[in-house]
Amino acid sequence: MKGGFLRISLAFSLAFSIVPAEAAIFNDIQPGARAMGMGYAYGAISDDVYGMFFNPAGLAGAPFAQISGGIQRIPSNVGILSQETFVYSRPFPILPGSTVGAGFTDLKQRNVGGKGQFLTHFSTTLDLKKYFIPKPVKVGANFKISAVDPKDKPNVVALGFDLGAMIEPGWNMTYGLSITDLSTNVGVPTPTVTAAVAYRYKRRIHFALDLRMRSGLTALYPGIEVDFLSRLLKVRAGRGVSLDFQDTLALGVGINYSPLFLDFAVTLPAKGRTHSGTGVQVSTTWKFGAPPFYGRFPGEAARTAEDMRGDVADLKRQVKDLRRIRDAADANKTSLEGQVNAEEERLRDLQQQSRDLEYDLQRRRYDRDHDEPGDPLLSTPDAQEEDPFANFPASIDSSSVPSPSPTLSPTPKKTRKRRIRKRSRFPKRHRVKAGDTLRKLADKYYGNPALWEAIYEANPDRIERGLPIEGKTLIIPKPDKR
Repeated sequence: MKGGFLRISLAFSLAFSIVPAEAAIFNDIQPGARAMGMGYAYGAISDDVYGMFFNPAGLAGAPFAQISGGIQRIPSNVGILSQETFVYSRPFPILPGSTVGAGFTDLKQRNVGGKGQFLTHFSTTLDLKKYFIPKPVKVGANFKISAVDPKDKPNVVALGFDLGAMIEPGWNMTYGLSITDLSTNVGVPTPTVTAAVAYRYKRRIHFALDLRMRSGLTALYPGIEVDFLSRLLKVRAGRGVSLDFQDTLALGVGINYSPLFLDFAVTLPAKGRTHSGTGVQVSTTWKFGAPPFYGRFPGEAARTAEDMRGDVADLKRQVKDLRRIRDAADANKTSLEGQVNAEEERLRDLQQQSRDLEYDLQRRRYDRDHDEPGDPLLSTPDAQEEDPFANFPASIDSSSVPSPSPTLSPTPKKTRKRRIRKRSRFPKRHRVKAGDTLRKLADKYYGNPALWEAIYEANPDRIERGLPIEGKTLIIPKPDKR
């Protein structure tokens, strides 16, 4: 920032020292003591009621109604120039950000001529944030009636326009462009095109530079304004208008007795103090509804406190945003964990379904290849039916058997066939129902509830919290293969 300040100061020093001054005529003199004190480098500022004469866009968005009057006297080698001005402006409530106004000025120069004009003013703001312009763009226009009385020429009355625009792209910079005196031939060179730039340094110093061009005149006007005592006092300086080839230095002072504002400006000859080169202008402005000046006495402390409150509010907003981001991240984490758990459960179900389908496929293949249905998981052949009397001898010695009684004839007994049970086959399958426990299943299939660990070790993914999951199919292994 310090380097930028030095570069700007150097640029203004060069502008003051090397820019040649060209002759200005009475038509180039504009009203306003503040603008005169800055050497008419006012095209990118124009924020008071006299701004409508320099750049009609400057009054856009003005918060208060203003009324002002001014008078100036500028001696020259040709003749004394005098000007009286009365202007008024106020916000336009129908269109927020807009300002309307009117002004009258009467300018005369002895032995040269004079000009009187009445103008009406309108300015407004345009929001162009979508084009990356942070602040609203100001535009404005004047419609005026001018009466020019050149020397040795007849009076001319003409209608004319003034157009202007101002833009603030950031970095405390303001750019302005205006075209004034767009009218028919009035006997003096018109129109005038002004390109302006202004830079505000640390809220206290205003640098301004205007390039003004018209037929027969191209001039560069640098100016500066510095605030003191919490903007209660303003000191100004600039290159004055070279009226009739007289180079001048402009100085000015502004006093803030809000809602009353007093401005005083003087132009001094660049080559020494002479009566013919010293000019003076005084203007007074009243802003209706403006806060009183004594409210500024707390000064920098109040401004610093306000800035700190703004910083605290920004930090609180950032903390709130970070907490919102954290809560959103926690919610996303919980949601993702639920999705992961659901997908894991779905994976287990699919694995179980795959095993069930594989078992059904093997069972169907077994049934297809064998006459009797069986369990394809059994690797041992079917147990053969055993005769319970196979171990008895085929014949019995008759001498060892007592002879039957002659009187009794033995009744032949009916031989009842025993039902031969097949040997149990493992592993088996069991569909879990409500109320099933590992101990019950071990008692059912093994006859010993203490063997429940064999079932548990064979089905780790179908058992939750020590209980089989209802609806799942458990594999019942051989108890000796735990």
